[in-house]
Amino acid sequence: MAELPHIISKLIGIFEKNYHTSGNVWGVELRTPQIFEQEPSSESKILIISTKEIAIRAIKEIIFEFLIRRNAEFLDADILVSNELKELIRSNIDERLGRYVDIIKGLSRLAKSRSGIDFVFIDYSLAPELLHFSPDTHRSLIQPVLEKISALPNRELLVYDPLEYLTLKTYEKQIGKQVFHILEKVSIDGKRSLGNYIVKEPCIVTRRFNTNLRKYLDSMFTDLVFHPLSGNLVPCCGEFMWITSPKIALNNAKEILKMLSHYSRKILTLCPSANFIFSVAQRFYEELRDIEIKDLIGAVAT
Repeated sequence: MAELPHIISKLIGIFEKNYHTSGNVWGVELRTPQIFEQEPSSESKILIISTKEIAIRAIKEIIFEFLIRRNAEFLDADILVSNELKELIRSNIDERLGRYVDIIKGLSRLAKSRSGIDFVFIDYSLAPELLHFSPDTHRSLIQPVLEKISALPNRELLVYDPLEYLTLKTYEKQIGKQVFHILEKVSIDGKRSLGNYIVKEPCIVTRRFNTNLRKYLDSMFTDLVFHPLSGNLVPCCGEFMWITSPKIALNNAKEILKMLSHYSRKILTLCPSANFIFSVAQRFYEELRDIEIKDLIGAVAT
């Protein structure tokens, strides 16, 4: 598509403007109810950290579904700033937000149940879309957030969201912290049965950073199922793809759900992006609607 670089360039400009005015690239002032910034203890060496990125998936879910219903070829700047989309987000955001906020609350509960581990919610976006499309713009834009994270007293940061993991690993030296996926440092007490869920691993963590999450999951649960295409072979759910090719992203999500459901109609996800993309796919394909999708944090932070 010859005009795509021009479309992306204009979209980057809107992303940057929105971040300055609304605190995220989508131009929506997002309030996360019952989540507050907390000061971590200086005595704790390990910190579970979450930003607004998990909750922002609610906005992405609405936009992705909007693009599919409009039969749009891509997300462009005109669509993003349109009054139609803004009104749709405004009228649906509260309904979609709850399950993503529950993940953040689950992370807080998980920290409270472990000695020597604190939780902090930082009420900012890390704008991973700009890291993907324009790294130089991204670096300057989120500098204040990186400084805030760098000032935390803890030496090790644990993150659950793969987009937060990607962003903070990219700037690991700059913030002066060691960044880990939460499963590398936190487990549940004793192995438990979850009920034959098939796992959809996060491609960013397992493929890009070659982190073996399966060994941690196997140490926690007795009956998880792993597809042959797992680990370094795990397919991407479609994050970033949905912006430039929503129809392809929707079909990709459908095929992944069909592939996984051959082994189990219960899917365990470790990625809020997979949650929102799969949810949209289930709305468009009736044969997928009976598939149960559970987020890992809901399974362990009880």
